[in-house]
Amino acid sequence: MLAAVLCVLAAGCGGGSSTTTSTRSTFRAGYLKLRGPLNQTGTAIAAEITASPHQTDAQVASAFAGLAGRFHRQLATLEALKPPPSLSSAFAAATTGATRMDADLRAVSVAATKHDADAARKATAALGRDLTATGVGAAQIKRSLGIK
Repeated sequence: MLAAVLCVLAAGCGGGSSTTTSTRSTFRAGYLKLRGPLNQTGTAIAAEITASPHQTDAQVASAFAGLAGRFHRQLATLEALKPPPSLSSAFAAATTGATRMDADLRAVSVAATKHDADAARKATAALGRDLTATGVGAAQIKRSLGIK
């Protein structure tokens, strides 16, 4: 599901009125540039969540730290995009959720480093909730742009 939400978040945008064509075009180009890397990161996060019960705490901590760093860099690039006015609230919802996901990924790594299973469970649950929030905003963007 994480990979699907990140895919939707990074889906290409298009179309628009003559007054917003430049903004939409720039926004679309930025999204398209991030699409592949975000999809890859989403797939890697989903794979790590699946693999983590069979790994040591040190392996989980290392994997999530690496994924958190990667996602953080991609999120910074995403947040630098300027959506057209018609998409600004949906984009804000999606990036707010993604920002919380960024913190959740780091929290899983820290919890594993400290061998704190309860904190890891809580951070993973938060990651799921924040993934859902990100998906809601991303789906609004997708619907607004008529992306299937």
